[in-house]
Amino acid sequence: SIFSKLKNENINSAIIGWAFPYDRMYDNYLVKNKYYPNNKFIMRSLKQRYIDLFLFYFLRPLNKLTMQKYNWIKKHIIKIVKCEGSLLYEVILARAKEIITDSSINFSFIHFSIPHPPIIYDAKKQKISTKINSYIDQLQLVDKTIADIKNTLIKDGSWDNTTLILTSDHWYRQVEWDNPIFHELITVTDKEREMLKNRKETLIPLIIKMPNQKKSISYDKAFNAVALHDLVLDIYNNKVSNEKDLITWLDNLDDNSRKPNQDISCSHFLK
Repeated sequence: SIFSKLKNENINSAIIGWAFPYDRMYDNYLVKNKYYPNNKFIMRSLKQRYIDLFLFYFLRPLNKLTMQKYNWIKKHIIKIVKCEGSLLYEVILARAKEIITDSSINFSFIHFSIPHPPIIYDAKKQKISTKINSYIDQLQLVDKTIADIKNTLIKDGSWDNTTLILTSDHWYRQVEWDNPIFHELITVTDKEREMLKNRKETLIPLIIKMPNQKKSISYDKAFNAVALHDLVLDIYNNKVSNEKDLITWLDNLDDNSRKPNQDISCSHFLK
């Protein structure tokens, strides 16, 4: 894994994330590992809430009168799911701030759940909310979170010396957000849907900030995000030190590193 290779180079690593089996896979190579508390119980609970919603809407013979009569149950279930999603986000953010300001840690892997549903942010009020909002609200929470991470590093005095890689384990999935089963939890407005139609390719976001970088640079050549594994190792081996080195490194990728991967996920990067 990337963590075992970094450990061989005497690089201290840490992971913050949600309900994935990090502990069973990487703990031997980490100096700090903080996951969402009781994640097995919480994720079972979240899963059960989705099942409850499914049963409530489709498998129970409820007529219109019954739906109105038991509308409070539906609202209660939705509120529970969104509250647990909010707690998940807040715990990961708090623990992320801990490890990025820990001078003993050289490499931090932080896995947020956003912009995954349920939607937990009200962009107009700029606060976590259990009310029904849209996909764009959730994206604005991503922006807010990045700004929060940046400000934490600035306050710590380590922003200029930090390399930051921001990406995603998959692209926007139209089918998931158009799913009528959970429309109270995942909402896409007509305006957003029209805008998203312009995306013809399954692309993921990628932003890389190098140490002391002051100006942005756009890179338009195609490459596979799995190459980030080797990039991280080369950064720690001082082969990539600034944005010019990064452009050269990307230009020199072989053909295999430029082919699209139909099953791209964070697990590829971690191997």
